[in-house]
Amino acid sequence: MKIDRMDLADCGNPVELAKKILMQILDIKPPIPIREIAKALDILKIEPIKDSSFEGGLITPDDKSDGCILYNESSSNARQRFTIGHELGHFVNPWHSPNSSGQIMCTKNNMTASTFNKNNLQEKMEVEANQFSAEILMPTSMIKKDIIIENAGIELILSLAGKYDVSKESMARRYVDIQDEPSAIVFSNNKKILYFCKNKDFPWLSISKNSFLPPSSLSLSFQGDNGGLSEWEENSSDVWLSESKECKTVYEQVLVQQNEYRMTLLTLGEIDDEEESDLEESYRIKF
Repeated sequence: MKIDRMDLADCGNPVELAKKILMQILDIKPPIPIREIAKALDILKIEPIKDSSFEGGLITPDDKSDGCILYNESSSNARQRFTIGHELGHFVNPWHSPNSSGQIMCTKNNMTASTFNKNNLQEKMEVEANQFSAEILMPTSMIKKDIIIENAGIELILSLAGKYDVSKESMARRYVDIQDEPSAIVFSNNKKILYFCKNKDFPWLSISKNSFLPPSSLSLSFQGDNGGLSEWEENSSDVWLSESKECKTVYEQVLVQQNEYRMTLLTLGEIDDEEESDLEESYRIKF
C-alpha cells in the first residue's frame, strides 16, 4: 500500500484528511485496514502498552518524519483499532504537536471527547483525532449506504460494528451522527447516565451526565440478560426531552450489556397535521 503524504500537506481538517487518505487506496472496503494505512504513512511501529492510565499514545519527532503508535493491550481489538486511528489522526494533522518529550499520550476519556473549549488547544486536538478516527474507520460515504434501511435500530448498529470491526459504542455514535432522522444514543451504567450523543435534528434532552435514567423510561425498567435487546417502545416525550412540546412521542430501544451497562437509542414520533398546527399556533401566542 502506498500513500503520498504530500497530498495531505497543510490540510488541518480531520475529516478531509481521512477522506484524502482513503481516496488514495484502490478498492477500499470495510473493515478498513488501519494498521496497514498507518504504516504506509510512515508509522514505523504499532505497539501495546501496559499502563492502564492511557488508552493510546504517539511518539514522533517535531517534524513528524515518522512515528510510533501505542495502544492499550488490555482493550478489545475494536477499541484498539479506534485508538490507532485516533493516534494516526494526531500524526497526520499538521498542527497537532507532541510535547517536549516527543509524545502525545491519550486517556480513555480523550477517546470519547466530542466537544472542546475554544481556548483549550489540547481538548481541540483530542476531538479532532476522534473525528479523524471515526471518518477513516467508518467512512461517511460507506455508512450512509448502509443505514438506508427503514425502521433500523440497534440491530443494525450491532451488525455494522461487526462489518467495520469497531466497537458497538463507536458505531452507535457514528450511526446517530450520520443518520438523517432525529436520533440520540444514551450510554448508562448501574442506572446512571455516563454520556449521550445526539444529532442536530434531535431536541435537547432533559438528562445530564451522572443523572439517573428517567423513572418512566424503558431503559430503566427493561429486564434482560447480557445481549438482551428490547423491542421499540413508544414513550411520552416529556420522559426524555426538556421541551416535550417539540414532538408527540419518543421511541426507545435498549440493549443490555455486561456489568449493568446499557445502550439506549432514541428517535422521535410523528406529529399529525392537526397537532402541528396547534403547536404552531401556541408558539405564535407565546412569542
